[in-house]
Amino acid sequence: MRITWLPEKKKWELENYMIRKFVNGKESISFGTRTDTTINLYPKDFESTYLLHETFTLPELKNYIKELRDKGVESVAVYEIEMYERYTYPFAIIILTVIGVVVSARKTREGAGFQIAFGFLLAFIYIIFVIMSRSIANAGTLSPLLAAWLPNLVFASIGLIMYKTLPR
Repeated sequence: MRITWLPEKKKWELENYMIRKFVNGKESISFGTRTDTTINLYPKDFESTYLLHETFTLPELKNYIKELRDKGVESVAVYEIEMYERYTYPFAIIILTVIGVVVSARKTREGAGFQIAFGFLLAFIYIIFVIMSRSIANAGTLSPLLAAWLPNLVFASIGLIMYKTLPR
């Protein structure tokens, strides 16, 4: 009926408990008032982990992923995506800067307004692409590594094509 964490013993204390055992297809029930037990579960496991991965340093995030895998947790994709995206963001900054330079280097009769709007549109599409690839990886359809790098690969290709077609 009640379970309490005993920090000094690092164990759980069960009060008014019932144990059900199944042996050879037969069920037996035993009752007790109080006992200590060790369960591979700690009070910190009940804390909210919503967006916790964003607060970790990279080594802490790697250790947390390893800890979750050791516990047998299957859904570590959210944490892996966060880890891989930390590597991809510096490249994204370079890629989007190069695209911005290429867009601003084009001279048109319409003026600079169209080029600025086009640059914002490309940045918006990049952000949507990052969010979509993250969601697809969270669903388990795409590898977290590929999900983190795919937007950069696509936009690096777009930037290269735009650079090659830039009038000299």
